[in-house]
Amino acid sequence: MASELQILQDRFPFLTLFQYAGEEMIGVVQNQGKNVVSCYVYNKLTTPEQKKLFLELAQVWWAESNRKIPINLFFRSDFDIFNFCVCNFVAKEFKIISGHSVSLHTLNHKRVKRRRVELIIKDK
Repeated sequence: MASELQILQDRFPFLTLFQYAGEEMIGVVQNQGKNVVSCYVYNKLTTPEQKKLFLELAQVWWAESNRKIPINLFFRSDFDIFNFCVCNFVAKEFKIISGHSVSLHTLNHKRVKRRRVELIIKDK
């Protein structure tokens, strides 16, 4: 299983393998909050076309974003076709086995301002 997991993470680093209520699932975490985790569950996709498009869009998100903003905000309406596979989980029972997680809570921190000090030598 470890080698299969490593191959999965090498090929699709944007996918998250997680466990909920004793069941393992694969998906892209939309947002991990204090009480609720929202995730696009790959297991709910039915057709090969849906799966291919999902993986292609997720690959674009992974390559072109800073990976801190959720995939649905990055694509806006292009990712709405996958709203049927969004599941909300209780955070206490949600366990990430491997993969990436996004949390909007981390974006809320203030940035530290850097000050620039210049020393000027005056001629007499």
